[in-house]
Amino acid sequence: MNSVDSLISSFREAKKLRKVIGLIYLIQLGLAMFVGIFAGRYISKLNHSLNQIELLFRYDYSVLEDLKSIFPSDYGAITTVALLMIVAYMLIATFIQSGLLYSIYHRRYNFNDFKQGVKCYYRRFIGVGIFFWILAIGWTLVIWIPYMSNLFHMVEYWVAEYMIVWLFAFLGILYFIGLSFLFAWSTQTRYIMIYQSHWSWSVFKRGYRQVIARVGDHSKTMLLYLLILIIGYCIYFLLERFIGISGVGLVLMFLIIQQAWVMAKIWHRTAVYISIRNLQKIIRTG
Repeated sequence: MNSVDSLISSFREAKKLRKVIGLIYLIQLGLAMFVGIFAGRYISKLNHSLNQIELLFRYDYSVLEDLKSIFPSDYGAITTVALLMIVAYMLIATFIQSGLLYSIYHRRYNFNDFKQGVKCYYRRFIGVGIFFWILAIGWTLVIWIPYMSNLFHMVEYWVAEYMIVWLFAFLGILYFIGLSFLFAWSTQTRYIMIYQSHWSWSVFKRGYRQVIARVGDHSKTMLLYLLILIIGYCIYFLLERFIGISGVGLVLMFLIIQQAWVMAKIWHRTAVYISIRNLQKIIRTG
């Protein structure tokens, strides 16, 4: 089976998980509403606290300084809650992954199997998630800290500014390759945990070996899905620009398209997991 056939097969299988995808959508919608309500509250307070005319002509204080001077107690609350939101996002993402990957691996597509996956692997997947989050943060720092710390120096002393742009593009491609590798490695590691039915440090090594063993197939899979995602975003932004929000009917249509796009991205991510499972299964049974 070639890459295109595998991609089509993965999207077809993802349709069988439509009930689980609906559940994931509701979970993400609830999280987004909570974050939106909280963020909107403080952004509105900040907008009222800023003297926009002085900012326009003088630039004599930053948004964060204004935030601390106008309501310092809220500044501490914002930073605390922001950290809690990051932790909550990690826990919810682990909750979704444990149920979804279990269902995908065993080809079982109902709520009971999703719940069984959460029950058996939620706590185990937390450790895996922390490990790969640390690697992702480390990769981000390695790629972007040297660039950002030398950006002003490059602008001042480099002969042509296009060299800075090309360097940024090169680092962006390198960054995407690294994150794609970590994503495939983390997914394969979780599948191996489900296959072994127990946790051990060897799962990381086995997951790494499986990605390396078929690195070409994994690369083609990630590039194909990235292309689909880019095309989807282009269509979404074109529709957004075409429809506009000038009337109640158009606003409702925009909201429907927006939520349909959210569902499409969940379906897309599910298909990615299925494709990676298929690569893992080839290695395990070959």
